[in-house]
Amino acid sequence: MASGDQLFCDPCSRGDTVSSGYSRCSDCEEILCAPCDKAHRISKLTLSHYITNIQDLTRIPKEPNIQLRFCDNHPEKNIDFYCVFHDAICCQTCILESHRACEQISLIDDVCDGIKSSALVEDVSKAVSSLLRTYDSVIENRKTNKELIYSQETIIKESIVKLKQCLLEHVDTLEQSLLADLTKLKEETVKQLDAEITESKLMSENWQKTKLEFDFNVKHGSNSQLFRLVEKLKNQISEEERKLQDKLANTLNVDVKYVVREDSSNIISALAAISLENQSCSIEHVSQMQKNAQFVPSMLSLTLDTSIDLSSHGISSISGIEVTSDNKLLLCSYIAKEILQYNDDGTLLKKKALNTNPYQIQIMPNDTQAAVTMPFKSGILIIDSSSLASIREIDTEKKYFAILTFNNSFVVGGNVLDMITMDGKVNRTIEMPQDSSIRCIVKRRDDTLLYTNYFKLYCIRLFDGSSVFEYTATEEARGIDEDRYGCIYVADKTSKRILRLAPDGSLIDTIESGNEEGIGSPLALRFSPDYSKLYVGLNENKMVLVYKCK
Repeated sequence: MASGDQLFCDPCSRGDTVSSGYSRCSDCEEILCAPCDKAHRISKLTLSHYITNIQDLTRIPKEPNIQLRFCDNHPEKNIDFYCVFHDAICCQTCILESHRACEQISLIDDVCDGIKSSALVEDVSKAVSSLLRTYDSVIENRKTNKELIYSQETIIKESIVKLKQCLLEHVDTLEQSLLADLTKLKEETVKQLDAEITESKLMSENWQKTKLEFDFNVKHGSNSQLFRLVEKLKNQISEEERKLQDKLANTLNVDVKYVVREDSSNIISALAAISLENQSCSIEHVSQMQKNAQFVPSMLSLTLDTSIDLSSHGISSISGIEVTSDNKLLLCSYIAKEILQYNDDGTLLKKKALNTNPYQIQIMPNDTQAAVTMPFKSGILIIDSSSLASIREIDTEKKYFAILTFNNSFVVGGNVLDMITMDGKVNRTIEMPQDSSIRCIVKRRDDTLLYTNYFKLYCIRLFDGSSVFEYTATEEARGIDEDRYGCIYVADKTSKRILRLAPDGSLIDTIESGNEEGIGSPLALRFSPDYSKLYVGLNENKMVLVYKCK
């Protein structure tokens, strides 16, 4: 702060006392004197507030940021929550209206750590700067075009004078007509260009204020305040960029053209005319925001704990994993044609031999039965999840590898995605644009499904099959699951890695096994019901990896 700027303590001023300012509380947006600063830092109510000494501040905002605290949809409510799944900040009323089914609703104060160093803050900073640069280019372009109009006016006037000398009795009338047309077109064009300059200056000034506010909050604002600002700016920037792109597409550079007809023997009044010629301006705006950029506040910490040895039981590969409510593992061995049941400690409890190859297994909603796909037999086997005893077989019209169970139906995947009844009849088919076979399906917490089609990961809406996002940076995507935060885990078989994606499908990191041999070739994976463990079935590695999750 400049030494000449005199600031006074706001709390003291309300008590009719004048005290020199010593610090500023970003959360309260108030200047504090030294005694008030000390009290502010030790009070239970303000213990977590972000306080900065005045000499460390480059500027003091003239207008308070209190509007950041209130919900756009419910202005009387504070924004105190963040929905991880929808990547949205919200108030308590928003939660009741739109986020009842969302499991990951957190207090902003609990998730905003690390926001200043996040990629999202960097994206917003770049985007605001990009908007300012583009508006500066628009202003300069409009000014240049305006100067061109004036210079063209001068040139055309000189040409009109020469034409006047060549015309005889009709020259006076034609001159007046041409000058009138020129003046009218010039005034209309200049008026429009002035309006565009004024509008662009206004937008540039507004975003300059936003830039100052944003930079200030990055340096001196509290995490919660910056988090709210970033989330609001993200949506404002997307809308502003859309409007700017539309405006640039319709912004035209204007030339005043002077046309003289060669057939001077024709009617004198048609000899010359003043007109406008429009050309698209050359300005382009390149968005700096990552598509669907999202702040990922929480992630599980995974540590390789142990492995379950399958070699002694003649098993080399696991294609499907399910975990029961009492933490027993149900494993499908596609190659050995067996279903196995293990204790959580890796002890084999039961084996069930089949006369065909089982691929994927999932517990049914009643929790006492499990459904197993049998792609070579065109059927689904229903077994007792505890005893592994066969209950019945459902003949299906097609061959399916992947399965998702509901109360009275299944969603199954092969070359297409089908919704079938409990007796195997197809109710509805969702055609997939990909040719390869669907290998795993997972229901998300909203109305969307995740599935892998042997190579890539896709997210679609269940009710109509429309695409939400695709993640194609995989070599051979197989098993998938979600953690408690809505993050997505993908077993990438060929690359021998597990990918962790944000709820919007953007890559976060990869999960390593912690040993020199690497993670092996992951084929199936599943979290325990309480998300305390992640089980990974490998392809021909004769083991199941067990990760501890915190």
